[in-house]
Amino acid sequence: MNESLGRLHLLSNYDEITSLPSLSTFRQHLDELLIGKHNRDKKSAIVEIDIQRFHLITDSLGWNAGNVLLELFAKRLVEVLGTHQTICRINADVFAFYCEAPAQSDSLNEHIYDYVLNELRRPFYVDGNELRLAFKYGITIFPDHGESSDTLLRNAEMALAKAKNSGDRYVVYSPAMHARASELLNLENKLRNAVANGQFVLYYQPKYDIVGKKLLGMEALLRWDSPELGRVLPGEFIPILEETQLIVDVGKWVVQQVAKDCHKWRDKQLFSIPRIAINISPQQLCQPDFMQQIALAHNAGVPLDLEITESTIMEHIDTQLDNLTADKYLGIGIEIDDFGTGYSSLSYIANLPVTGLKIDRSFITHISESNGSKIVARIIGLGRSLGLKVTAEGVETKEQWMLLQDYKCDALQGYLFGRPMPALQIENLF
Repeated sequence: MNESLGRLHLLSNYDEITSLPSLSTFRQHLDELLIGKHNRDKKSAIVEIDIQRFHLITDSLGWNAGNVLLELFAKRLVEVLGTHQTICRINADVFAFYCEAPAQSDSLNEHIYDYVLNELRRPFYVDGNELRLAFKYGITIFPDHGESSDTLLRNAEMALAKAKNSGDRYVVYSPAMHARASELLNLENKLRNAVANGQFVLYYQPKYDIVGKKLLGMEALLRWDSPELGRVLPGEFIPILEETQLIVDVGKWVVQQVAKDCHKWRDKQLFSIPRIAINISPQQLCQPDFMQQIALAHNAGVPLDLEITESTIMEHIDTQLDNLTADKYLGIGIEIDDFGTGYSSLSYIANLPVTGLKIDRSFITHISESNGSKIVARIIGLGRSLGLKVTAEGVETKEQWMLLQDYKCDALQGYLFGRPMPALQIENLF
């Protein structure tokens, strides 16, 4: 009985893999330590550190090797910091630790960056494999950013989240992050209401052949008209839809609304319905009923093209290749969007079931510059050599248009030939 109680105590107060204190025990130790810090002029820090691409290690070497690595990582932290009481494993690959600059160090920053983290960059050896780890970390300073473990850990987590969503290796907390987090939470709540109350609308942007005379298709673009905020820019709300998985429900609505608009235009016999491109997110691509949604719209007479970013296609190529191949077999176009911004392999592209490439607008913006023109010309040449239709997006000037004609681009899309417009305006246009 006593042995069982002892094990229960260990499991509730310490991490089973690393033997580090649990989060609740860590908080308790931290609060006791902070209360005893009478010299507030000497700063200390809470650091949350994330082991980057830890899943690749477990995928290739197995979970047991992953657990061994976590154990070795925890031991290294204890060696560097000198105690296990102010270190904890928060979740699978995220740790937190408390540290202060020793007397011989010039600053707290120097101690964290030049000593603690350098020690963690030394290789680890697991099952005969040398593993060098990369990290993202968030830092919060005591007492500047808080005086309790709860506040400091929350702020360190916020800084780590910002580091993981940026190109920075580390981020130091600032009060502006808290204001931004509150703003994002408020925006998320409004988005949930928008999904429930049908506040989204679709705009359509025409796509023309390179001489600008023949309508080849249109791209359906999501817009949000909030009763409280007014028109919200896509760059503000679409990342939140993706992060919260709301994009799955909104994506279904987009497919259904495109079908409704196409049927209405067909009933009015105003113009021949061109191909309609819709943007597909990674979350949608992974849904088991995704192909069924697209096939239903296509079979109902909606000529669909799917625009999928280069990074999304490469990330999901192994799991979704059959679905994309089946979509192409049905006659559904598949375009690689924002082409040139990812890291796709040419050998992969040659074997993908895609029908077209869209050159990212950032390259079109700089097409009149020497390097920009070379990149655009090579992308167009690559597309043509693979038998793919190449579309330039973001065409805004006649100079860009003329250069694209010289390079024999197939199609263009941009403000020079038409801005995104609601369905009714499309009817009036054609």
